[in-house]
Amino acid sequence: GFGFIKDADSDNEYFVHAEDINEFIFDEKHLAPEIIQPLAQLQIPAFKAALLDKDFFTAKGHPLRRLLNELALSAVGWSSANGEPLLRKIKAVVATIGEQFERDQALFAQLLVDFTVFAGQEKRRQALCERRLVEAEDAKAAAEKARKRVSVEVGLRMDGFVLSEPLREFIGNVWFQVLFVRCLRAGNDSLPWRDALQ
Repeated sequence: GFGFIKDADSDNEYFVHAEDINEFIFDEKHLAPEIIQPLAQLQIPAFKAALLDKDFFTAKGHPLRRLLNELALSAVGWSSANGEPLLRKIKAVVATIGEQFERDQALFAQLLVDFTVFAGQEKRRQALCERRLVEAEDAKAAAEKARKRVSVEVGLRMDGFVLSEPLREFIGNVWFQVLFVRCLRAGNDSLPWRDALQ
């Protein structure tokens, strides 16, 4: 992780590391203000956990240390445009700690497992959204390309001819749509496309 809670070699480094927690949480270069606000509420539980457990600063695997690192890591680069589920989850984790943490640090392990599962699901959801966005952009580009190709072909075949209005409407609407669909689905080198041009 970020090592945002560093290892301590002795008790007299405790306050230095408490300061490190504050610095990291309020470092706006890493985290958005909307994320900093709920994370700031974990300062007191973190200090309380450190008082209850001397291994807090020396054990990298301490569940609250790992949970704090996971929360912060997941929030780097967060934006309100697509990050509302993450913000809600972080707020829920913070609220649970505020309401339930007294002395039993097993709560942090439970929340860590729960948040890790959520973060994995959220990454998959984001990846799927990004893929769909790319696919939609690709489809839009392909449709525009097909539309231009069909316009050229129809224009070439109508050029120089005086057509009745019903025939012009048929070519401009029905035939154009048939060509467009075949060009889009099969490509302009395909047999269905060539057949439609005949």
